[in-house]
Amino acid sequence: MFEIIKCRGVLYKMMQKNIQQISIVSFFLFTIPLIILSLWATTESTIGRICAGLFLWYMSSLIILKKVDYDNNFNKVLTLPVFLSIKLSVIIFRFFLIRKYPEMEEEHYERWVKLKKLQKQIKIK
Repeated sequence: MFEIIKCRGVLYKMMQKNIQQISIVSFFLFTIPLIILSLWATTESTIGRICAGLFLWYMSSLIILKKVDYDNNFNKVLTLPVFLSIKLSVIIFRFFLIRKYPEMEEEHYERWVKLKKLQKQIKIK
């Protein structure tokens, strides 16, 4: 999932640690707007039917997500809503995590930690 967003190093590790939060945000990013639109629109309206269809598509793709492989184009289309919501939530998490954990390789991480400690000590003095 994170290879699509192209994060690496420390940022990649932190996103792997926050995978549960990313999945929760992904679910709510897709379902909350659909639920609000469904409650706002009547059942006879076109918007209500479209929202119900998208919600059904999302839930069915969540169910079959582990059973399909992504080599087939039909499976990619079948799980498109889940893929889009996960991609959006990863981009959001990347935006917040990149401030704290810069995109760097693992070998430079030790130097980065030492530099941050020195900067804190300089600020204190």
